[in-house]
Amino acid sequence: AEVERLREEKNQNIGRAEVKQEGLDHFKVKLENAKEVENELEEENVRLRKDAKRSEGFAKMNQEVNGALMEKLADVKDERDDAIEAGEELHQRLQESQATSSLQEDL
Repeated sequence: AEVERLREEKNQNIGRAEVKQEGLDHFKVKLENAKEVENELEEENVRLRKDAKRSEGFAKMNQEVNGALMEKLADVKDERDDAIEAGEELHQRLQESQATSSLQEDL
């Protein structure tokens, strides 16, 4: 009877150990999966940081190009305004010249 009890106790201990081992194995698999996910997320983070830096570079370049275009636009507007002013002066002189010519004919 004592031998049977000891055998039963041994079998229970073995059963508990197997359950613990299954739990440990399950935990190990979950831990490995979590590490894989963590590595994937770290790789994605690195990629996103590189993309962000690249985007910042493009944004800076776009700002510089936009600034240069705004300067060029201001220059073109100044040239346009100068041309309009010169055209108006030329038109005024032409009218004055025609008026002078008309006065001379009347005399």
